[in-house]
Amino acid sequence: MIRMLKSLEPLYIEAKQVIYHELDCVDEVIFIETGEYNVGYKVNKCEKFKLRFGQKTVIGAFNICYNMRHIFIYKTHLDCKGYFIRKSNWKSIMDEFPEFFFILK
Repeated sequence: MIRMLKSLEPLYIEAKQVIYHELDCVDEVIFIETGEYNVGYKVNKCEKFKLRFGQKTVIGAFNICYNMRHIFIYKTHLDCKGYFIRKSNWKSIMDEFPEFFFILK
């Protein structure tokens, strides 16, 4: 797991910035340490955000594990700080420790 910690890169996203749009490819797993972000969808060219998440949450791990695109819009509400791991690093760690990721899945 030290390899996973060494793969973390710092991340800062300003308030009111879109993290992911619907159907975006997932290139990284984002760990939010501080701040808040909204999760929503788009209907008739109108964005609706129904959920708000905060610190100590993860964006994109499910999508990378199952090779899926995002089906929701992720947009910051407050400034968000945290870390991310690139998809290539995440996949290599998954291959190295399959028993750990079997538990996560």
